[in-house]
Amino acid sequence: MQVVRMPNGKVFRLGRDGSIAAKVDLDLTEVLGLTEASFAELLAERVAGARVLANVTYALIGHFGTGLTFEVRGALTPNSGAEQIDLDSLEEVEFEVSVTRIGYGVRTFRISARTEEDAIDMADDDAGNHLYSEHCSEYQVKVYRVS
Repeated sequence: MQVVRMPNGKVFRLGRDGSIAAKVDLDLTEVLGLTEASFAELLAERVAGARVLANVTYALIGHFGTGLTFEVRGALTPNSGAEQIDLDSLEEVEFEVSVTRIGYGVRTFRISARTEEDAIDMADDDAGNHLYSEHCSEYQVKVYRVS
């Protein structure tokens, strides 16, 4: 498995196609007024600290406060300054990891109400009084480097 250290010190695993993927948080004030090309350049620079990525693509994957989180993908440019390193040579560092499990279950029942809004209110009031079999779940993982 190939690993590279970017000019800004961040370390990434290379995909089979030689590309990297990273998450980037941007505040909306940084995004407003940018052209598509300058926006892609900003994302790439946040990943690597320099213009070392080509064929940059991105997808919006989340939001926070007044910001947005993007997944950024790109290929290293020739002479990028990214240093190829051995994964085993990296020191282990401490991370704080928060995992949120979101489960989805369904319970169907009949109630009598005068309006649809009343029926929704009644169902909402009653929802916490029952057990639900979980049909599927998803996990949201957040990782923060501590040291």
